[in-house]
Amino acid sequence: MKLNKAIVGGVLGAGVMSGIMAMARGMGMMVNLEQMLGTMTGMMPSGTTFAIGLVVHLMMGAAFAVAYAWLFERVAHRGRWTTGALVAIPHIVLAGLMMGAIPMMHPLMPNPLAPPGVFMSGLGPMGVGAMVMLHVIFGAIVGGVYGDVRNPGHVGLGTRASHA
Repeated sequence: MKLNKAIVGGVLGAGVMSGIMAMARGMGMMVNLEQMLGTMTGMMPSGTTFAIGLVVHLMMGAAFAVAYAWLFERVAHRGRWTTGALVAIPHIVLAGLMMGAIPMMHPLMPNPLAPPGVFMSGLGPMGVGAMVMLHVIFGAIVGGVYGDVRNPGHVGLGTRASHA
């Protein structure tokens, strides 16, 4: 496994996700994953809690990317951007369900923070679409940075055995 490439891809992917969410906030969409993660400490929303949440989000990106790398190596036997986008599907399901569970763990929900809802449904259809899109982008970045696996000769998802 190319651990360094996985971690770099995960941090980069999570950073791109945060950048897109910042642009969405600039257009009026009330999506602030970093603030939500940072305020899980119980502190009221601030620049400090945003920074804490951003670091947590980047670390989560690195951890998920290591899981993606394992799937690239052991299951798919390939690690390109397309494979990463496909591997994002179970990640979307897991993250979407966890969004619905956050109010049970978060000390500031429902007040002063609004719960995101399952698959970010608290933000309406745009929230659900953004959640799916952001994770597909994350997977594509992780797969693109990770690149080909070390043993590409194995038969995996979407490959055919060579009979040469």
